[in-house]
Amino acid sequence: GQSRHVWQAEMGRVRLRQGAFQDGSRRMKGVLESFRVSDTSCPESVHPQLLTMADNCEALVKFELSQNDMTAVHAPEVASEITVSINQPQITVLFRMINQMSAYAALFSKTSDQNVTDTIAEKPSSSRHDERSSVRVKISLHHPVVMVPRSSTSLEAYAADLGSIEVQNTIAVGGAGSSEWTVGLKEMKLETVAGHGQRTALLENVNGGAKLVMTPFV
Repeated sequence: GQSRHVWQAEMGRVRLRQGAFQDGSRRMKGVLESFRVSDTSCPESVHPQLLTMADNCEALVKFELSQNDMTAVHAPEVASEITVSINQPQITVLFRMINQMSAYAALFSKTSDQNVTDTIAEKPSSSRHDERSSVRVKISLHHPVVMVPRSSTSLEAYAADLGSIEVQNTIAVGGAGSSEWTVGLKEMKLETVAGHGQRTALLENVNGGAKLVMTPFV
């Protein structure tokens, strides 16, 4: 018989701008306007959109990549900077989708493990450290919403608005010391959604943070 599509992906327009500066640094900015993933394997599903975005969202992803020269005016202590902003993605998690992804990933597990083993065996050891090999990273997620329905055909669900999440690192002077990663969470809330649309809050205005210090191997 004819094969049936399970997921369909639709990507919106991508805009890129790049430039070079007199101090030797380079910068690229980009925007991904939208990205949607639909589930077509279950015609009776009331949750066909697995990944979409809020209607009032201007762009789903904005990013900026910078390469800095040692004499650069802006951040000469780091070789590269990556800034990513993800705005109001809406994700629906179905239990059968998890099973499908697990089965799909299992097809490649043996090949991937062998490739990793071969790569480690072939890679020459090196103790040389590049003092400017460090990368400064900042990732912002603005109110991602995760929906977990009872089933594909049920409107009852758990809805988690993860609020504002920021992940960033701090590079030690010279780039050769430890790096510190911080995670901040603001205004997270968890609700239940009844079949007729009524929402009941389980958690509201949850704020928190964490810090992780990573020390390089000697």
